[in-house]
Amino acid sequence: MIPTELSHKLRAHRALVLFLSLILTTSTLLISQAQAPEDYSVIILDFSFNPETLCIEKGDTVVWTNNAPMIYTLWFVFAENKSTYLLSDPIPPGQSWSHLFSTPAKLLCYSFERLWVTGKLRIFTIFGDANGDTKVNVSDLYEVGRAYESDPSSPNWNPDCDFNGDSKIDESDLGDLSENYGKIDP
Repeated sequence: MIPTELSHKLRAHRALVLFLSLILTTSTLLISQAQAPEDYSVIILDFSFNPETLCIEKGDTVVWTNNAPMIYTLWFVFAENKSTYLLSDPIPPGQSWSHLFSTPAKLLCYSFERLWVTGKLRIFTIFGDANGDTKVNVSDLYEVGRAYESDPSSPNWNPDCDFNGDSKIDESDLGDLSENYGKIDP
C-alpha cells in the first residue's frame, strides 16, 4: 500500500505528464510550417502532355517543356464553362514555358495547334480542402471518407477529393488531408 502523500504525488506527476503531452501534441498540430511554393513539370512529347492530369496548390508554378519537333501553344479553359483562362506564348521545340497559378480552378489544357492533345489542371486552395471553403477540417475528412476507395466509375466518386489527380481516392489523398489538417487559406 502506498502512503497517501506518495499517492497524491504520483497522481500529480501523472497529471503533469498527461498535461505536458497534451500541450506538446496540440501545439504541434497548431503550429504549421510555411511551405514554399512548388514547381511542377509537364513534358510535351508524342502528341501528349505527361502527366496528363496535374493537381497543384495555388501559388505553385508549372513548367511545360516541349520535347516535340513542333511548336506548341497552350490554351487553358475553365472546365465549368469553357471560357478562356490563359493562352501561353508559343513554345518552340526544346524550349520551356512556365506559369505561376494563383487562383483555385479546374482547368482543361489544349494544344492550340492540335486540339486533340489535352490535359487537366486542378489548382487547389490547399491540398485537403475537398469542399472548397478554404480550410481543411472535419468537413473535408467527411467528404474524403465518403469517397474513400472510389474511382471515376464508382457511385461515391468525388473528384474534389482526388488531391493528387490519380483518379482514385486512397491513402495518398487522406495523407494530403491529414498533412494539411487545420490549415486555413489566409
